[in-house]
Amino acid sequence: DGTFVNYNKSVPECTPCVEGFACKEGLMSPCQPGFFSNTSYPVCLPCSAGSYCPKQSTTMKSRILCPSGYFCPPQMSKGNGHPCEPGTFSTKGSSTCTQCPENHYSSQWNSTTCHVCTTSCRKGSAFDMHVNQLFNISKESTIEIHPLQHQDFLTKDYSEIRTLAMTIVAGVWIIITGLILVIIMFSTACAYCTNKVPKLKLCCLNLNSFLVSKIPIV
Repeated sequence: DGTFVNYNKSVPECTPCVEGFACKEGLMSPCQPGFFSNTSYPVCLPCSAGSYCPKQSTTMKSRILCPSGYFCPPQMSKGNGHPCEPGTFSTKGSSTCTQCPENHYSSQWNSTTCHVCTTSCRKGSAFDMHVNQLFNISKESTIEIHPLQHQDFLTKDYSEIRTLAMTIVAGVWIIITGLILVIIMFSTACAYCTNKVPKLKLCCLNLNSFLVSKIPIV
C-alpha cells in the first residue's frame, strides 16, 4: 500500500506514508526499535548492517552508525550488543569485526585498533607473542572471559570439580564402611572364641582396640 487515510482533512483521502512509519490497509503505525522506513514504505525494514535503530519511528536518515569496537548485524536496536573479541577490532559503522593483521594483536574486548607485537604475531592474535614466550603461554591455553559470556565457562568448571569431590567422598565412605564391617565380624568371632578359650580374651581386646583406632574420623 504505502498510503494511509488522512482524516484530518475536510474530505478523508489517501496520503503517502511518512518516514518512520509503515502504512497498510489505510492504517499508519510506527516502526519498532531495530527497524526503519522511508517515505511511502508499506512495511518497516530491518535496520541495515553496520547501524542500529534505537527508537520507534526511525527514518533512513536517523539510523545511527555502530560504535567503534562493536559490530552490528541487521535489525539491531542498540549499538553495544556485540563487542569485538580479543584478536579483533572494528571501526565506526562496522557490520563485522576484523582480525588483527599479522604482527599485530589486541588483548581487550571491544578494541578499536590493534597494537604492534614486540617480535612477531600471527594474524588474529590476542596476545603479544614475545610475552607468551616469556611466560610459556599461548592463545589456546589462556582464556579471557568477557562479563557477558562467563556463566557457561564457570558452570562447566565447577561441575567437574564437584563431580571429582563427590567421587572422593564416596570412596572414603566405602573404605570406612569396609573397616567397620571387619571390626564387627572380628568382634563377633572374638566373643565366640573367648567363651571357648578364655586365654584369647586379652589378645582379642587389644587387637580390637587397635583396629578401632585406625578408622579415620571424617
